[in-house]
Amino acid sequence: MKKKIRPYRAPSAPTPAASTLCRLSSLRRGLVLATAQPAIPEVHAVLRGQRFLIVGGDPRPPAIERLREQLDLASVEHCATKEGDASPHAFARRLDRLDPLLVIWIRGLSRTAHGIYLHARCRELEIPHVDCNRIPHPNTVVAEVLRLRLLGSLRRRWFALRAVPACIGGGVP
Repeated sequence: MKKKIRPYRAPSAPTPAASTLCRLSSLRRGLVLATAQPAIPEVHAVLRGQRFLIVGGDPRPPAIERLREQLDLASVEHCATKEGDASPHAFARRLDRLDPLLVIWIRGLSRTAHGIYLHARCRELEIPHVDCNRIPHPNTVVAEVLRLRLLGSLRRRWFALRAVPACIGGGVP
């Protein structure tokens, strides 16, 4: 059975309500862009000199190095996960030992059990985390931090990480 082809009709003139909605949405987009742009240097300032932990997938040294260099990080550690191993032991110790500022889970290249454990452990340790399909570009990390509104969490984590050495050395945080 053939489908009937409808004749083309020119769009009718926009109603006042529709034009108001269009103006509001463009205003909203403009406000989002206007407020997001000044926050980018703040994100870079918080990330500078910190450590990231990437969980999942296969190591990609050029992508990891690009993250480290462009975000001016102290280190980026990557924990490859194996498809046949559902236990989180491969990265659980590193998560506790490394004290990362941000954890990135490569959800497209690891098991769901890894993600469930990682999210629960990050919440427990109050470590901000981001989910990506692959090792992200540095601009993607900054965009995700802004999209997920993680800047406040990153600042709290940053202050917590700075307070730990002072407590260990006998100083007052």
